[in-house]
Amino acid sequence: MKINTTRLTIRNFEPKDLNQLFDLVNDDTVKQFVPNAYCSNIDEAQDNLNIYVKGDLIHDFYLAICKDNTIIGAIIAVQVYEGYLDLCYIIGKDYRHKHYALEAMEAFLTWLKKNTKFKGVDLEIERKNEPSRILAMRLHADPMEVIGTKSYYRIRL
Repeated sequence: MKINTTRLTIRNFEPKDLNQLFDLVNDDTVKQFVPNAYCSNIDEAQDNLNIYVKGDLIHDFYLAICKDNTIIGAIIAVQVYEGYLDLCYIIGKDYRHKHYALEAMEAFLTWLKKNTKFKGVDLEIERKNEPSRILAMRLHADPMEVIGTKSYYRIRL
């Protein structure tokens, strides 16, 4: 899979991406807001990359967000029940607040709508993660509920 935008390429992860993936996910913000993606060492990153490379592209999507052949982020979308994906994203610290996440997510959601039968995607966002909550609103996500420290949103395709 490959999606091109004005500034980005969104593509499947490849085995050669290990060091860039580790640089992306070995970050305190990732640890705080996307703990399942956080890796404290290269072996953990290799385990995740093995899953990403072998991903089932009918039901699960593990995608690298690239700018000029450098991985600046990731999109992870996993089907947890019929018709919907749980969606999360990561943007590298040097690329935050530059609208790369919005550009990548809009492109991915458009691709999903045109190429799959998914009805929507769900987002789980820590309430104190203000940039991600703003992004959800810019993507026209509908607030669903708040449980503890997390807000839940749905984007209909």
